[in-house]
Amino acid sequence: MSSLRLLMKLAWRNVWRNRRRSLITIASVAFSAAILVFTEALLVGSHEQMVLQVLDTHGVGQLQIHARGYQDDPTIFRSFVPSAKLLRFLKGDRELRGFAPRVQGEGLAEVGQESKGVMVVGIDPELEQGVTPLAAEIVTGDYLEPNDLQGALVGERLLKSLKAKIGASLALVTQTRRGTLGAARFQIRGIFRTGVPALDENLIYLNIKSTQRLFAFGDRVTMLILKLRDPTLAKLNHLKRALLAQVNPQKLEVLTWPEFMPELVQFLRFDSASGYVFLLILLLVIAFGVLNTILMAVLERTREFGVLLSLGTQPRRIFGMILLEALLISLIGATAGALLGSGVSAYVVQHPINLSGSSMESFESWGIKPLFYAKLSWGIAVYPALIVLGLGVLIALWPALRAARIEPVEALHTR
Repeated sequence: MSSLRLLMKLAWRNVWRNRRRSLITIASVAFSAAILVFTEALLVGSHEQMVLQVLDTHGVGQLQIHARGYQDDPTIFRSFVPSAKLLRFLKGDRELRGFAPRVQGEGLAEVGQESKGVMVVGIDPELEQGVTPLAAEIVTGDYLEPNDLQGALVGERLLKSLKAKIGASLALVTQTRRGTLGAARFQIRGIFRTGVPALDENLIYLNIKSTQRLFAFGDRVTMLILKLRDPTLAKLNHLKRALLAQVNPQKLEVLTWPEFMPELVQFLRFDSASGYVFLLILLLVIAFGVLNTILMAVLERTREFGVLLSLGTQPRRIFGMILLEALLISLIGATAGALLGSGVSAYVVQHPINLSGSSMESFESWGIKPLFYAKLSWGIAVYPALIVLGLGVLIALWPALRAARIEPVEALHTR
């Protein structure tokens, strides 16, 4: 114990023997560790917000129940009637923030002389508000009332394409589930804007009862969409397993958002890979900084190590002392960096970074707001610092081994 205390004391003194060099190294380690913490916080926080925003904007929920095969071939011929058992389970599940039935199918919309192919979506106006922000996306007119079977909500861009306005008569022609033509007239009650051109140009929302009649569905639906209070993947998968026990897996499929939106998963993976490449480069910079400091210290003290070895000091003690010096430098830098990175991350949690501009157009087309959020947790704050600490010690192994293997006679003749 006393020998370890002595080694610690010597290592501490040696760190501050060249105060300027040590401070520069500690500062570089601290700065790099801070960037690591902040980048990780930004990646995790922004990705969580991106997922929630995309799912909300596209109105797809976080978990879906379809007829088997609907995900691969989404047609009106793949539909189902929700069982009373399933509906009771959904109404009683406390993990759910809400659920809503949907009827979706293609159709032709006509207003006067203008016509356009559209996606007709039937919703329950009350249940929909617990799952998607559609009611808040109305920019002109009114949201659908629960008993309004004649009203329609039209996307802002679609309204311009049809050269229509609030209150206009809208004719819809569709193919029914029986293979015949379905047709009905509706009145435009409201205009919505999601910010996603593909949605605002193609979607029309109707009352689900009107849509079921239009497609000759009876009580059938094309999907149930669900939204959780805590939308972590662990919770989603837990609920998925519970739902599969309530349905016939041969007839229905239960999918989480990574399964029904694989393109979003691919985007997040690519973005994460880009971020981690940057972090890897940063770690290499840290490694070379610590290596330079420790190696210079070893070279400057070659004669000193020769004297110590000549006096009977064991090579392993010199090896341990060099590692302790690297540990102290890395520990001070990593701790300071973790505190600094956490402080900046905590600020961005409350004040997200706004990157509005032309460079964000591709994000906005997905329904992602040009705001970058951070998420701070013990893991995000501590793990990067531990990586920096471990890397600092690891990179010092070679200089420490070099010092321990110095030949005393040669070292004593070193100037």
